[in-house]
Amino acid sequence: NNEEYLKKNLVPSKQIQIPQQWVAKGYEWMGPNGEWRDAALLIKVDKQPVNREWTADPNSGTGTKNEAVWVMTSDQVEFSTGWVCTARIASTEDAIKFLHNYPNGSLKEVLDSEVRSKLQACFGLEVTDLPMEELRKKATPHIQKVVGEVSEFFNARGITITNLGISGGFVYKDKTILEMLVKVFNSEQEKAIAV
Repeated sequence: NNEEYLKKNLVPSKQIQIPQQWVAKGYEWMGPNGEWRDAALLIKVDKQPVNREWTADPNSGTGTKNEAVWVMTSDQVEFSTGWVCTARIASTEDAIKFLHNYPNGSLKEVLDSEVRSKLQACFGLEVTDLPMEELRKKATPHIQKVVGEVSEFFNARGITITNLGISGGFVYKDKTILEMLVKVFNSEQEKAIAV
């Protein structure tokens, strides 16, 4: 379970022959008893991109449950955002790193568990000291910082994140916040029309 071993045993061809060995089970009345078994283990790495969408609505995301990323601002406003993520194992070197870090995992499972958890942690830490008003007006640099941190972290583990960003807007836990925002927006529009 180390990268050097995986490098040494890498088989890049599409057709390979798995060696067999005879495993004896003792003797029967007609002679030796046993069977042929594989003497090596073949692990295939799928390099196709995998896409995941984590949303609050079970009808719109990849999964059938609320998988949105929930965070809280400095003024105690709890909200969630949906996120989309596309990732792949881009090269042979990345395949070795991926197998070393995730020997039993598929890329899909890693995205739904570790990548989503890292995203939750990074986004939570990024917004926890910001007031909601500031985040609403200038969310882009904070989202870009989170995307950069998550992408860099997993690139070192053999996963290339080709797309990561929010899906939809902010969904507030307290529904009255959205109602108030709609009222403010409508009154501003009415003022603009009156002018």
